[in-house]
Amino acid sequence: MATNPFGGFNLVERLERQDLAIEAILKRLSMPPLESFNPKPKVIKPDPVFAKLDATKLPAYEYTPLDVSKSEIRILQLKHNGGDDDGPLLGSLIPVSLEGARRAADMTPTGRARNSFTALSYTWGAPVFDGSIIIDGRVLRITSSLERALKQIRKNKNAQLFRNPAYSNPVMRQRALEQPAYWWVDAVCINQQDVDERNAQVALMRRIYHNAPSVTIWLGDQADDSKLAMGVVEDIQNMPARGPGAAEVQYPVVPDEDKIRKWKALAALFQRPWWERAWIRQEVALSKMPQVHCGDVTVPFASLDNVGKILGQLTPYLVTNRAGDSGPMSKSLWESARYGAPAPLAMLNSEASRGTKFLDLVGLLRHSRDCKATDDRDKVYAVLGLADPQVYGLKADYRLGTTDIYISTARAIIETTKRLQILSAGQNPERANGLPSWVPDLTSPWRAQPFPMRTVYGDADTSFSEDGRILKAKGHICGTVGELCPATVAADASPDQLQSVYTTWQKFLAEANAGFKKNRIYGNQNPTYLDELSDSKSFLDRPWLDFLSLNTITSRDLAYEQLPSGHLQLVPNRLLDFYSTPGGVTDMKHVHALLMPVPLEAEGHRYARLHAALRAFGLGRRLGVVDPGSLALLPGEAKTGDKLVAFDGAAYPYVLRKVEGGAETSADDKWVVVGEAHSYQGAYNSQSTEFFSIV
Repeated sequence: MATNPFGGFNLVERLERQDLAIEAILKRLSMPPLESFNPKPKVIKPDPVFAKLDATKLPAYEYTPLDVSKSEIRILQLKHNGGDDDGPLLGSLIPVSLEGARRAADMTPTGRARNSFTALSYTWGAPVFDGSIIIDGRVLRITSSLERALKQIRKNKNAQLFRNPAYSNPVMRQRALEQPAYWWVDAVCINQQDVDERNAQVALMRRIYHNAPSVTIWLGDQADDSKLAMGVVEDIQNMPARGPGAAEVQYPVVPDEDKIRKWKALAALFQRPWWERAWIRQEVALSKMPQVHCGDVTVPFASLDNVGKILGQLTPYLVTNRAGDSGPMSKSLWESARYGAPAPLAMLNSEASRGTKFLDLVGLLRHSRDCKATDDRDKVYAVLGLADPQVYGLKADYRLGTTDIYISTARAIIETTKRLQILSAGQNPERANGLPSWVPDLTSPWRAQPFPMRTVYGDADTSFSEDGRILKAKGHICGTVGELCPATVAADASPDQLQSVYTTWQKFLAEANAGFKKNRIYGNQNPTYLDELSDSKSFLDRPWLDFLSLNTITSRDLAYEQLPSGHLQLVPNRLLDFYSTPGGVTDMKHVHALLMPVPLEAEGHRYARLHAALRAFGLGRRLGVVDPGSLALLPGEAKTGDKLVAFDGAAYPYVLRKVEGGAETSADDKWVVVGEAHSYQGAYNSQSTEFFSIV
């Protein structure tokens, strides 16, 4: 391992410490300060040579091949450019070996004087290369969005130096300004035209982001009141402390119109394209203390995550108190906002322990399916670095087509884990885009959000056809889809519409259960599993919430109040005074004063939790009965006569449909996966098992 001859300090830090020591000595000797010996330190001004550089007249940059055997990468040395913040980007690309590197200092060419580099996470945007960076006198074409990002971040760094009291000494500040910055930027550091190099570098990205001491997230230029939104994030994170001995908190008074403007600014911030990029999953999961830049404002990623969680808590109260689009908080605002966008990224960062643990590939593909990628193959490759390569045996290969990659990935998951949970992501009974129904089509949006992943017991008994397109899995039929409720959950459903669906589903179940009792095959003396969902004398909302949310939303503390008529009704939730997040306890009264254009005593909808369950798992699904007597949440594409099949190695039963033209008793039958199902009483046990050929 390389050693640092400066005792752990880089050259700039050593010079700064030397200046401070000299200042202290001069002070003790009652002599003038150091800067009096150099009253006019040299100030770098924009160099006219730099200003005259014309990228259109420079030769194109040509990459030098990397040494794959040494796991080499390139580090971008971004130069100061004569102090001209808006001038051209100037730099060099330095090859660095990752082999044996355990510290950032070991990853620099000299092992000293540059003890860190920053990995950049940003949005590529359209593949239009109308920007440029000059590398060692030659021009490399990049997107204009990347060019603006690097220039703005360079400008932000310079501004921070001038604000930092530690650099009040002009000599020290000037030395710091002269120092180049070291970056890893995929569009610059990887030869995108060399497929073999792309394959090799993608395989190293886990190590790159894990070894980078810092990650900078670039959300984009200042726009759509982004400075206001970032200011709100800072205000919430810097709220006055409360506690013994602290002064009484004086809550700000903000006009409602300003609160609405802040909500709109925050909504726009969380709708920026960066949040949807596939690659950011890996970049954030492996990062240490990522910082988010938007325009000239910087905040910690953890602050954005905390604020997103708080906004998610507030939204139901705004929806309840502002009917439709008539109020200042319009439906379009809360429907389109993605305040929860940081949460899954923060969860990945926590689960991966900042790059020290591998994650389950099925769960990672669930993340990437919601994302956008310029290349559909990156829906797999963008998260592959977070999964254990020794378990799945998959490597990035851009010479393969998208269909082949998706099939080989699904097969590798089934064969190596002996689990069939990947079927939950199928949702493609039509076998669109040339994919078998058991393979997730990551290019299409979710038809229904998958059920939560659960512990699976038992190994799947599977095999594949010679061409790898037919999955043979051992299971048993545990029911036949019967009547389907006509009421479904709309994507833009209001609270009243959701309540109507809930009421209709309850009536549908009561009628179905009455029929089961009348035609019961188990004898009239035994209660059915569905009685507790249709017994009007019980607190039936509790089992319904357990069923509809798959026990992800607690029902134990649902409170009821008795009406004068004797009937019971749910007590609505009140807006909490304090809310606990991973970032600490938040004073919601302060947040209310900053953001909420509704009374402090705002109440949520009485059935808010049931509505949340319907939005989460009811959208894209139908309520139906499964003969001989069960209630189930079924795929929206389910039809009467489809089969409910349970497999070992799967947490949920699946709805299968026989391909037309086969006989049910024939061993040559072919089936398609319609989707996963959730049965209220669970899947029936059966001793009769068979192999299903799924195409």
